[in-house]
Amino acid sequence: MALKLRAVDKKKVPAFDHLLICAHGGRIDLEVLKRTSALLNHLIGLPSRLSSLIVPLESAYDEEKGQYNARDILKSTSGLVTPGCLRVIVLTEEDIYIPVFKYVFGAADLPGSCAVVSLKRLRQEFYKNPPDLRLFYKRVDKTVLHELGHTFGLTHCRNRHCVMYSSTRIVDTDFKSSMFCHHCFNLLADHLNEERLVCLKSRHDDEFPYK
Repeated sequence: MALKLRAVDKKKVPAFDHLLICAHGGRIDLEVLKRTSALLNHLIGLPSRLSSLIVPLESAYDEEKGQYNARDILKSTSGLVTPGCLRVIVLTEEDIYIPVFKYVFGAADLPGSCAVVSLKRLRQEFYKNPPDLRLFYKRVDKTVLHELGHTFGLTHCRNRHCVMYSSTRIVDTDFKSSMFCHHCFNLLADHLNEERLVCLKSRHDDEFPYK
């Protein structure tokens, strides 16, 4: 589903003109960054700026768990939100968690300006399987869209095919589609409108084939 954004009042300068995609520590594969940038541009019609995350995340690391606290990462990332920046998406190779879960694939402020996605558990190699780039890229797309939806106020959807369905296991991510169901899509449009942005639906808006 392609969304395009424009200012409500054409005479005014748009409040947002880009998104920021941060590669934590500069360790993210360039192809992943390019694909994520293209995905978000296709979704909301804004260009993405790529950046190496400069905010120190040492305070987010839990030595006992050997993981990073996603909530602490989001707090550190909030300082990267500058005028004109609609959302900040952090991609990391590190394993992340939030206090109520042993691990998460991603996390986001709900609603808010920041989201973080871990690539570690999206790779087949993590599950002792041969690499599968095609599957990996699908998982990245779904996780990025899911967390981005949270930043716009969308909660988890009951439709297992909707990209906003909660992924507690990797099989949940593989089962659901990379699209918003009609209900979540309309909610997204409403939230964008609240931010003085208009969601212009494409001719593919009715392609969600699941009930």
